[in-house]
Amino acid sequence: MEAVKAEDLYQVVSLGNLQANGQRAVLVRNQAKADGEGYLNWLDVFENGELKRLTTLGQEKSYALVDNSVYYTAQEGKGNCLLYKQELDQASPAKVADFKEAGYQVINSVAGRYLLLSRRVDLAEKKSTDYQVLDELPYYFNGQGYINKLRDHLYVWDLAEEKLTELFKDDPNFTVMETFVAKEKVYVVGVSYQTRRPFDGAVYEVDPSTGDAKLRLPAGKAEVSAIFALKNQVYCFANTHKKTGLNENPEFYRLTEKGLELASNFDNSGQSAIAGDCGVIGGNAFDVYGDKFYFVTTIVDHDEIYVFDGQEVKPFFATDGIIKGFRLTGENEFFLEAAFANELLEFYLVKNGQVKKLSSYNNQALAGKYVAKVNEVEYESVEDGIQHGWVLLPKDYQAGKKYPAILDVYGGPRATYSKAFFHEMQVWAGSGYFVFFCNIHGSNGQGNQYGDLRGRYGTVDYEEGLNEVY
Repeated sequence: MEAVKAEDLYQVVSLGNLQANGQRAVLVRNQAKADGEGYLNWLDVFENGELKRLTTLGQEKSYALVDNSVYYTAQEGKGNCLLYKQELDQASPAKVADFKEAGYQVINSVAGRYLLLSRRVDLAEKKSTDYQVLDELPYYFNGQGYINKLRDHLYVWDLAEEKLTELFKDDPNFTVMETFVAKEKVYVVGVSYQTRRPFDGAVYEVDPSTGDAKLRLPAGKAEVSAIFALKNQVYCFANTHKKTGLNENPEFYRLTEKGLELASNFDNSGQSAIAGDCGVIGGNAFDVYGDKFYFVTTIVDHDEIYVFDGQEVKPFFATDGIIKGFRLTGENEFFLEAAFANELLEFYLVKNGQVKKLSSYNNQALAGKYVAKVNEVEYESVEDGIQHGWVLLPKDYQAGKKYPAILDVYGGPRATYSKAFFHEMQVWAGSGYFVFFCNIHGSNGQGNQYGDLRGRYGTVDYEEGLNEVY
């Protein structure tokens, strides 16, 4: 068998942005360009038991599913941006609108009547190829590069009237951080700034029919992971930083006229916290079905789906790897994008706890390759007794022979390792190394206390990493 090489990453397919309408599902399929200059993104559709390609432009990174149609944008040269509509049973799209500015992205829909679009705007008065002006915080972001003077603006497209309206138009310094749709309302997390952006944005309730925005929570109160409605109550899944600071886990709050009112405690992540290098497209960490809120959380070393009914939080479904996204089609039935132990992302249908694989996107990516299986090892935690980690054996391993070893430590804090396929580690194992990795103190999935490393960086976490190896 051949060793996994760095360039094999070009063959890996990433999945994300799963949406569903009854027994039909649409998802984004992503793959790196062969020349290494960016990515191609297409939409695939699952219907009548068959998974097939829907779009062909290669720009369909985000979209909205409305009834039996998808809406997405594509650039036409350097200027214009076109809005397309494509029926799920049609091979080509129809042009809906021609925007005279570049960069619009469809990000959601509201009540089947409106589309939400975002566009990144550059407020810098002057640009130079020789230097960067850095007069704001933050001015750089991983994966995005320099973001100084960049703002994310939000727009509503009325499908009936074919009209585009910019929200928060009177304030060009306003940037949108998150958007959530709860029934017929849009909840926007955002803030206006000129020098230093607050970490936590304000929450606004927006009526898409008028564009009117009502402040529901001032900036600086909470980091919001989700906003949703159950029956007639709006909830926030949010971190208020009162227990373990910036990186603490979110809890459930009722959003009232007076602010946030605690509805239920929770002491784990509000989405997947698992580190990986084979997922490029954003996923769907939550869904609302039957007046219940379903969400992804990391438990020790794997992702699970939990459910909140307005009062209690209970487990619903567990994997042994990573959940990228899911969409419910019934109380005990849902579509799933996941990477199980030793595997890459694929698309599944789960019904009454039984998992059925619907795709084979990554079968060829690993065909004929040595994929080191994860072997569990135990080590002594500094404060919490016995913990477990893993080791990958080098290609052509022979017992009794000495090999070099790598101890892999993620960035973070509050990330987590799992048993799912990790390309970089497999390259090392294929090159003849033992590869050790574990969830040292500072990891997510074991509560706030275990994840809190404030004032202790490089102490307990360092010792535990070495304990796994030795």
